[in-house]
Amino acid sequence: MDLAFLLVQGFGRFQHVETHPDFRRRGLCRALVHAARVHGLQVRGWHTLVMGADPHDVAIGLYRSVGFRQVDTLWLLERRAPEDRAP
Repeated sequence: MDLAFLLVQGFGRFQHVETHPDFRRRGLCRALVHAARVHGLQVRGWHTLVMGADPHDVAIGLYRSVGFRQVDTLWLLERRAPEDRAP
């Protein structure tokens, strides 16, 4: 499992949450995200937590189950590196 977050002016931003495939579907990420959310709000004094997630990915349900809700939409465009492009 990996969880990275950044604090800027009272905002906590979750950047990456992942569970190794051999340990998925056991509630580990849900417990980690919940604990980080509670810690950020109650202990660190963060007033807003931000989680970026694909609305079509299964993870969005996990984030909603621990209290996150969608308040905005972010669009991201990436250009593939030349070696990754199809000929």
